[in-house]
Amino acid sequence: MVAFFLGCTMTDEQTRDGGTGTSVERVPFESCALFQGLPPAVLAEIGRLVVEREYAADTTIFVEGDPAVELCILAAGEVELDYTLPGRPDVILRIARVMPGEMFAWSALAGNPTLTARARALAASRVYNIPATPLREILKAHPEA
Repeated sequence: MVAFFLGCTMTDEQTRDGGTGTSVERVPFESCALFQGLPPAVLAEIGRLVVEREYAADTTIFVEGDPAVELCILAAGEVELDYTLPGRPDVILRIARVMPGEMFAWSALAGNPTLTARARALAASRVYNIPATPLREILKAHPEA
């Protein structure tokens, strides 16, 4: 099993980190490679699906086996993906370190029923969560995607 991630183009957009007053690099979801070349109207349609969530450092975002219902795009912070070897719960493989602008939880977009890795925020992070079923429907309706 493999957890997938894909890079996106990072911008200099700034946001505030949970009201603490510290600036955190933040990438807009529209800059991701998956959405490149889409017309503004389609991006607006996708944008209505996006829910941004915040995670404190050392917080689990999801675990292996959770339902794969949302695609995730890291807006700010840092996330680690790991995988527990079947039959060997003591062996944890580090798959990837996700940085702002990268997507993860691809299982949801691929139509898999469950997630194949655990995601944990290594630093205070913001994640764009996009429900996979309506996103797939939008992308199918716009083959230029």
